[in-house]
Amino acid sequence: MSKVVELKEEKAKKNGEYTSKQLIEDLSKSKSEIKAIVTVQIMDDETIIARWSNMNNTEAVGLLEVAKDQILKDMQGL
Repeated sequence: MSKVVELKEEKAKKNGEYTSKQLIEDLSKSKSEIKAIVTVQIMDDETIIARWSNMNNTEAVGLLEVAKDQILKDMQGL
C-alpha cells in the first residue's frame, strides 16, 4: 500500500499538485513558527473533521474566513 501512495504522490508532484502529504510535511518543517492553526480534512471514509489550536472561537472563524477569501481569489485568478 505504501508504494501505491508514493506513486500517487510522485504523479501529483509532476502534475504540479500540492498534496495533503506535502502540506503536512511543510507544516511540520515550520511548526516552531506557527502560532495558531485551523484545519479541515476529508478523511478516507468521507468524514469531514475541523480542528483548531488553542485560540478563541472568533479567531478560528476569522482564520477560516481568510482561507475562504484566499481560495476564492485563487479561483478567480487574482
